[in-house]
Parts: sequence; structure tokens; C-alpha cells
Amino acid sequence: MGAVRAFHEGNVALSRTLFDKTLEAYPDDPSALHGLARLDLNDGQLATAEKLARRAIEINPSAAEFCMTMALILEASHKYEEALEFVWRARINPAFQAGADKLAQRISVISPATPLVQPCVIEKFLLCRPHGGLNDTLCQIEKCWKYAEKFGRTLIIDTLNSGLLAEFSEFFSPRNSLIKVHFSLSEKQLCFLDTLTCFPHFAQGKLKTYFAVYSVDLGNYMDRETSEILTFNFDKNYDELVLIHEQSDGGDLSFDLFNRISISENIRPIVLDRIQHLGHDYLAIHVRNTDYQTQYKDLFRDVYPYVNNKSLLICSDDAEVISHAKNFFTLSNVLTSSQTPQTGNKPLHLSTTYSDDEQRKKATINSIIDLIALGRSTKLYFANVTAGHSSGFSRLAMHLCKNKNVIDALLKPDTAKPSSTSPGQPLRYTSKPSMRWC
Repeated sequence: MGAVRAFHEGNVALSRTLFDKTLEAYPDDPSALHGLARLDLNDGQLATAEKLARRAIEINPSAAEFCMTMALILEASHKYEEALEFVWRARINPAFQAGADKLAQRISVISPATPLVQPCVIEKFLLCRPHGGLNDTLCQIEKCWKYAEKFGRTLIIDTLNSGLLAEFSEFFSPRNSLIKVHFSLSEKQLCFLDTLTCFPHFAQGKLKTYFAVYSVDLGNYMDRETSEILTFNFDKNYDELVLIHEQSDGGDLSFDLFNRISISENIRPIVLDRIQHLGHDYLAIHVRNTDYQTQYKDLFRDVYPYVNNKSLLICSDDAEVISHAKNFFTLSNVLTSSQTPQTGNKPLHLSTTYSDDEQRKKATINSIIDLIALGRSTKLYFANVTAGHSSGFSRLAMHLCKNKNVIDALLKPDTAKPSSTSPGQPLRYTSKPSMRWC
């Protein structure tokens, strides 16, 4: 705020100094990156300004002000078509509509060949139906969210067949968004979507009836009847009003999704209550040992000297691992954050592992509690599974462990406010600008 104030007072040198100091204390702070981008735009350093603005948007894609700045930078760089993409993204926030319209008109005068057509005059939808465990599910949602932002689509998330085993809204809520987003899919919405054009084409009018199966050849999910893969080209803008993405796959996109969401009001008290007894100074070990196996006894022997006489949290999808840890780490105060059921090596994220919906929901809540608990540890240990790679859940926990501010944001009360919506359409969430430059 001091840096912004200095800029408006004409003290550009002080403004830059304060933004640089902010980044020293908080590396990759998006507001500081955006501030430096504005200063470089002001100084005509367009290449650096563009790089800084892109990084700020990458970290916080829901900030309309960042998108407006990027549009101004691209306009100055004569990249008019891409500038308009960011104009439309900024315009979704009512506070920037007037400025965005003015900039769009200016671009149309400077570059008449650039198409001045605002996307999403007709509302288009992306139905995301992820599969896989918790990390896979989060990665697939973030992949769809990025696409929806890029091409101005309404995102609808349906996690009933995912590793969450319930609606996404049961566990998470949005902080803010540049697009319309709905964290669950109602029967009324599904009927509405079934009346619209769709890609893949076979699914048109069959959103309630097609059946997804895993294909070893394709390495992902396809329609059982037509053998068509249930996704689309994420580099292409489609004319069809509904796009379907029903896939699994992990990675690190879940890191970005955690910057958009928070733990829902439904389960936040449960999470806070269950992690309270852990304190603030403990080590942690995570072991994946159901569908993927880990040589966890070797891991335990390796870390044994480092955890003696310390509090040690053990989290695993295998109850036998936790039992062995309690017997093995005799010089440590062994802690747990949830009770892992005996599943006979069945993965915790499979619906068939449980007998009813209540058990399924409880299992997902336990997974989220374990994830937060692992992230709050002072040091986290895990090993690769025998397949040669690390568990996505372990990587996600390590990301939280290294970025505890993300945990703080996840556990904050909801701040997003839904606006009114017409029947059959998703709720809309808008973000508030953090620091106004214009």
C-alpha cells in the first residue's frame, strides 16, 4: 500500500524500492509483482512488465486488476488480439467494465483487423467430472478451471465419481473467481445441459446416461458404448455450448487450485478440532501403501535417528503401517490425525471400499485432515512408491509443508459471496481488487 501511495505521489523510485522490499520478505507476492509490472509499463520496459504481470496472474488468476494491467502492456506492445483476451477477463469484474470497454474500443480503432467480439455473449459451459484420488481430482479441476478462464466458460464441477466420493461443495468453497463456477451439479442443471450442443459429440443429450470406463490403451477414461475418450483439446476454443472432461491424472496443478479455494464451512470445525491436539512442533511421515506400495520399513529405519524424543505424526492409507509405526518408534511420541480403516489394501478413494455414503464422506474428510496435518509439520518425510514415483498426496502435503500460508488461507472462513443466478445456471463469484491503480 505504501508503494502504491508513493507511485501516485510521483515518487517512482520509492515505490519501486518498497515493492522490491516486499518481494524480499514475501517472494512471488502477486501484488508486488503486479506493482513492479505497472512501474515497468510506466517506464516503457514492456518485456519485463509483461513477464512480471504474467507471473502475478499465474499466481492469482482471479485478480481482474492484474488482467487489466496485462491488457495495457500488450496494447503497448502491439499484441492487440491477446490484449483483448485479457480485456474480457478483466471486464467480468464490474469495477473494471467501464475501463475495459474503453480499452477495447481504443484497440478497435488502432487495429481494425483485430476481432472486437466479446466471448461468452452466449453462455458456454465446461462440465468437469474428475476421477482418481484426491490429488488427481484437484489437478483435473484446476486444469478445467484454467481452460474456463482462458475461453470464458462457466465451470461446473461434478465429483460424485471421483476419489472425493461426494460433491465438491461438501468439502471446499471458492474464494473468488473470474468465471462463473459451481461446486456441484444439480439434476436441474444436468437436464438443462442435456439440451445444448456438446463435445465430444456422442454425449449430446446423454450426459445422464453415458458410462465412463477406464481404457488401458488410452491410459484414461472413455465412453463404454462408443470407445471415445471423454475430453477435448485444451488448446482449442470450441463452438459447442458444453464441453465434457472426465479423466484422471495427477501432477502439481493441485498447488494452483489451493490458491482458489478454502475448506468449506461444513467441515472446517471438524478439521480444526482434529488437528488441535497435534500442537505446532512435530515431525511427520506419510506412507502410501494400498494400490501403490512403499518400502515403508526401510523408510522408518532411515528416519529413526532423526525423530527420536520428538512428536511424530504418522499418516497412511494402510492401518498396518500406522500400527507398525507405533511399535517401531518407541522413543518418539507417535501421533495420528485420523483413524485409518482396515480395507484389505483397497484404496481409500474407491467407492467400493465403503458400504454407504456416510462412510465415503467420512473417509474424504479424514484425507483432508491428514493432508492439513502433514502440511503443518515442521518436517515431512516420505518415500517413492515401488513404481518409482512419489505419491501425489505426498507431494501435495510437501507443498503445504513448505507453504504454510496456503494452509492459513484454506482454513480461513469463506469470503466469496454468490450472486443471484437464473434456474439451471451456476452461481457466480467475483473477486475484489486488492490495490487500485486506476
